[in-house]
Amino acid sequence: RDQNKVGEAEPLFREALKIHRASLPAGHPDIAATLANFAWLLQAQNKLVEAEPLFREALEIDRASLPAGHPDIAAVLNGLASLLQAQNKVAEAEPLFREVLTIFEKVHPDAWTTFRTKSMLGAALLGQKKYADAEPLLLDGYRGLKEREAAISAPGKVCIPQTLASLVRLYEANGNDAEAAVWRIKLKAVTAE
Repeated sequence: RDQNKVGEAEPLFREALKIHRASLPAGHPDIAATLANFAWLLQAQNKLVEAEPLFREALEIDRASLPAGHPDIAAVLNGLASLLQAQNKVAEAEPLFREVLTIFEKVHPDAWTTFRTKSMLGAALLGQKKYADAEPLLLDGYRGLKEREAAISAPGKVCIPQTLASLVRLYEANGNDAEAAVWRIKLKAVTAE
C-alpha cells in the first residue's frame, strides 16, 4: 500500500461517513460498511485506538441487521479481532476469532482465509500462554496456508511468516529448542524471499 494514498483517503472516508449518517436511518447496513472500511483504513495507518470503536459500531449494526453467520459479520469480526490482537488484547480477540472461524469453516472451509483465521486464533491463544490449545491451530493453519499459497492475495502473504513466527515463539516458550530451530529455519527462508 502506498501510505500517502492511504492517508489521502482518510478525509474522504470521514466525509462519506458524515453523509451516510445524515442521509440514512441509524443502523443502516451502508453505515456499517462505511464504518468498517474506514476502520480498516485507520488500521492500515496504525491508528488502532481510533479504528476500534468504528469496528465495534459496524459490528453492532451488522449483528442487528444481518442474519447470524453472514459474511459481512465475519469480515467485521475478523477486522476487530485482528485490531485487538495488534493491541495485545489477545483474550478479547480469542472469542471473536473463534466466531469468525466457525463462520468460515461453514461458508468456505477450504479457503486460505479459514487457515489464516486458525493461525490467528492460535496466536491469540499463544499470547495467553495456552500452548496446548495454540499448537494444533498454528500447525493446521500453517499447513493450510502453505497448501493454498498460490491463492493468497498479495496483502495476505504476510500471514505465512506471521504463523511461522508464532510457531517459533510457541516452541521457545515450551522449551523445545530443536522444534523452535526447525521453524526458525522455515521463517528465515520465507523472509529471505
